[in-house]
Amino acid sequence: MKKQNNVLDPNILWQPNENWISQSNLKGFSEQVGFPLFPYERLHRWSIAHPEEFWSGVWDFAKIIGEKGKKVFIPPTVDGILGAQWFSGAQLNFAENVLMGEEEEIAVIVAGEDGTTSHFSLRELRSKVAKAQEGLRNLGVRSGDRVAGIVTNEIESLVALLATASLGAVWTSCSPDFGSQGIIDRLGQVQPKVLITVLEYQYNGKHFDIRDNIRAISEVLDEVSAIVTLTEGDDFLKNQSKHVLNWNQLCKNGPFIPEFTRVPFNHPLYILYTSGTTGLPKAIVHSVGGTLIQHVKEHQLHCDIKHGDILFWYTNTAWMMYPWLISGLASGAAILLYDGSPLPKDNIGVLWEIDFRWNRNYWLFRNGLSRTSCTSRRDYL
Repeated sequence: MKKQNNVLDPNILWQPNENWISQSNLKGFSEQVGFPLFPYERLHRWSIAHPEEFWSGVWDFAKIIGEKGKKVFIPPTVDGILGAQWFSGAQLNFAENVLMGEEEEIAVIVAGEDGTTSHFSLRELRSKVAKAQEGLRNLGVRSGDRVAGIVTNEIESLVALLATASLGAVWTSCSPDFGSQGIIDRLGQVQPKVLITVLEYQYNGKHFDIRDNIRAISEVLDEVSAIVTLTEGDDFLKNQSKHVLNWNQLCKNGPFIPEFTRVPFNHPLYILYTSGTTGLPKAIVHSVGGTLIQHVKEHQLHCDIKHGDILFWYTNTAWMMYPWLISGLASGAAILLYDGSPLPKDNIGVLWEIDFRWNRNYWLFRNGLSRTSCTSRRDYL
């Protein structure tokens, strides 16, 4: 097998050796679809010229759970991409795909500014999702309803998101530092049925209380029928007409294994928002199937993420990289959730400390880095 040389860049920092290439996901994918990996440009052209074969191959290679349907791609009736239909007969559930795997495998690592970490197995994560799912179902959440989060990057936020998705409902979230009007400008457009929120958070060693913001937001979001707080024993909204409960109350009952409502490929999964620099933020809907298949393609073919890797990207819960990180579970990777400043004043090297503690035998993806631009730590230990 002959590797390609990048003649346009004589100062290549790193490139994979023959053994790495032979064991890569991209090599395995090329063999599965019966199209040579090299020259890469030809494989890329094939993927564009034959979208049905390519995306069908991605579904199969990633072992997506669900009913694939008979028709992968129906082209639009006019030039362009608008009107194209993808996997029109498919039925799947996002949470079902990210909660697959062996029960005792580590699924999630949670870390904060002080460097302390905790971890959860797939069994523990499934159990938490099952209980939150039952709690949301008891609050009346059904397929297509919106559940909104004003949350930090903690385990409860992930569980809430997956419980929402397991029901076929739609998740949308804002970072608690947005301020009341910034959150109203976003969540006010999508009419959430349930609001899950923190009441306080910490950033760069400083404590922030956002109870006044949440009061203001709850007064405006008329469609919200229930508010779930992530602070136990807090009665700040006890005079509200809305049903108010804390996270432990939401999750106090329920099974240990979640149920999964399968939905069509283009059923909504997330609502994200533009920055709002040119007027109000624009709400952008991302589908269940489109999100999942695009992310497993990026993770497995672009980044070569494999079972047992640990995936990290510094993000808050409002950025589009938060859903991208969560989807790493669907490729068999554990994900690392970090909440706080990337450079806390009391320990500016905290991310590297967490990296060394958890990642000495795995890849760690950081903001701006990918597997094609750095080498494995195991090569230097």
